[in-house]
Parts: sequence; structure tokens; C-alpha cells
Amino acid sequence: MGTIKCGCIYADSRNTKSVRTKAELGGYLKERCNKHRSEFDLRVNPRYTEDKMKLTEYIEKHYNGNKRAFALDNGMTAQQVTPMINKGNYHVIDGYLCQMKKKMIIPGQA
Repeated sequence: MGTIKCGCIYADSRNTKSVRTKAELGGYLKERCNKHRSEFDLRVNPRYTEDKMKLTEYIEKHYNGNKRAFALDNGMTAQQVTPMINKGNYHVIDGYLCQMKKKMIIPGQA
């Protein structure tokens, strides 16, 4: 795979150590070319996302439920996204993927 005509780079055994050692499959988008980077930035600009939503809601709304498309746009594999969805504690907040780990206690409130 490697680099394609437009200049985007996909992970393969030539450019990614973990693919070479078979720790991961590869084939995911590693780096966008300038053209696709600017198109992507316009499409997922945080100004257009809601304040907070669950990852499943975000994928449903912006990718019609297509986990693979979401994964490719965000430099991940679908195999990485599935456990995140299954855990249910990942959210998109102001355009950032966040994991809710622990509810914090606010001093003075119980």
C-alpha cells in the first residue's frame, strides 16, 4: 500500500514497525496529503460538533453508523473502535475523543 497517487500514506510493513512485526494489521490511514487534510478539517471542524455526545451517537450522526469510515478518518482501525463502543464510556467533546474514567467529587457537594 504505502503512498497512493494523491500523497496519502497508509500503514504497511515498509513504514510501520508494528505492522512489520505483525503486532497490528496495517492498511489504516497514517497520514493525509494536503488536499485530503484540508477537506477532512472542514468536515469535522469542532465548531460544528455538539458540546458532548456518546461516541456511538457521533458515529451514527456523522458517519451513518459506519465504524470503518469513522476509524479511517481518525487514523484508527475498525478493530480499535469496536471495543471503545462496547465499553460505552467514550464521548466526543468539542471535537475531541474522550474517555470517561471516573466521576469526580466536587468539594462541598455530596
